[in-house]
Amino acid sequence: MSPRAFFLPVLLGTSLLLAACQSTAPAAPSGPPVSPATEAPPQAPEPTVLPEPAPEPPPTVTTAEPTPPPAPLVCPPPVTKPAPAERPRPASPIPVLGELERVVVDPPQLMLEARLDTGAAGSTIDARNAREFERDGKTWVKFTLLDPATTKAIEVSRPVVRSFPIKDSSARRYVVTLHIRLGEIDQYTELSLADRSGQRHPLILGRNFLRDQALVDVSRRFTVPASKP
Repeated sequence: MSPRAFFLPVLLGTSLLLAACQSTAPAAPSGPPVSPATEAPPQAPEPTVLPEPAPEPPPTVTTAEPTPPPAPLVCPPPVTKPAPAERPRPASPIPVLGELERVVVDPPQLMLEARLDTGAAGSTIDARNAREFERDGKTWVKFTLLDPATTKAIEVSRPVVRSFPIKDSSARRYVVTLHIRLGEIDQYTELSLADRSGQRHPLILGRNFLRDQALVDVSRRFTVPASKP
């Protein structure tokens, strides 16, 4: 066999093998080489931006209508007692009297035993059966005084200075003026009429009689000679 005949089949087989390899080999990509893709790093999520709250509307101020001032309270004028009548001061030094003294009451020229009480503002006399009546358009009161010497009832009528209701009673207490004479003291004095039948002394002379006229020593009694009625 000639050498040419030996190499011909070998070359032919080689050519076929190369052709088969070329047909199965992947085709090379055309164009420039592409670098392998790299995975992008994860991005942080963008913060959520909340919308700004709408501004609150200003509070509505309601102007109330001015309240009219209350009507002034008008109080009735206080009832004032009449000022006591001015009395002349004694010419001699103020005498010191005892707790009990005998005095003359006029009218009706009656001698009574009186208790001098510096703790009482007013004076009171034992008067029974007080009855109000009208004379010349004025209010008078008629009452009875008892003479301790004869136990005789003597009726007296005097104009009413003032009167006031008695507590827990429908009756009224009357105040009149009577002339009182005790030693050198000789003056008209307001006396409240009251039934003192259960009391020891028929006459109480308080500060309205003693003021600026006499001092009282409770340890003494009957310091002034009894005046004649």
